Amino acid sequence: MNRRSSLIFLEVLIIFATIFFLYPIIIGFLNTFKPFRDIMADAISLPKGLYLTNYVTVWDQMQYFKKLLNSLVICLVSIVAIVVLSALCAYKLSRDEKRIPASRIIFIAFVSSMVIPFHAIMIPTIQEMKFLNLINTLEGVIIFDIGGCCPLAVFLYHGFIKTVPLELEECARIDGCNTLRVFVQIVFPLLSPITVMVIVLNTINIWNDFLFPYLVLSSKSKMTLPLALFQFVGRYMKEWDKMLAGSFLCMAPIVIFYFILQRYIIKGIVMGSIKG
Repeated sequence: MNRRSSLIFLEVLIIFATIFFLYPIIIGFLNTFKPFRDIMADAISLPKGLYLTNYVTVWDQMQYFKKLLNSLVICLVSIVAIVVLSALCAYKLSRDEKRIPASRIIFIAFVSSMVIPFHAIMIPTIQEMKFLNLINTLEGVIIFDIGGCCPLAVFLYHGFIKTVPLELEECARIDGCNTLRVFVQIVFPLLSPITVMVIVLNTINIWNDFLFPYLVLSSKSKMTLPLALFQFVGRYMKEWDKMLAGSFLCMAPIVIFYFILQRYIIKGIVMGSIKG
């Protein structure tokens, strides 16, 4: 009886927690179908009808497809580079740790950069971008995202690679595989659980990044979706109708990305927990 009561209490608690977290999202979504005056009058009321003007206006003013393409280019190129470079770096550092003592020092120094806040290096970073003529270019944002996200990815890969048995690599070397082939054909496929986590974490971070693109990208044709959304924020007033509609349009690709890869994400998390 006590066990059944505990389960009922836990289910009720989960339901209330779900409602608590989803309520602001649901209210925000409903407000996208209301004109500005109705939002200001009563933000928690239901819309009077299917008012799609907000989405049409935002789609046109944001130049949604152009900004979406910019965000996709930055995100996809950055993620591919982060996964490849971080996995290779972590593999080399983890396997050379005993043979080359400096590998441990390099790993600690590399990962220690995670504790440095961006605001502390913001000015020198922008100056370096100017020196390299990377201001107002997508390449500059991509390079920054790769450099900023690699330390965490290396840290995650490094710990996971240590759980991969060395015997597998030794057998492959006996069969004539070189180091690169061992990594590509033997080690990297075993890293799929942590690779999924690296992709998910960094995709969300890069997609939602606002500050650095705001400092670097000045041309409207090169802005990302978060920057395009910022145009609806005025100094004294926010256009809440357009802001909410734009927010859900910006959120849509990430939600679609999650639902497409949901099976692989859950599989990666489960495999990672079993591996650990």
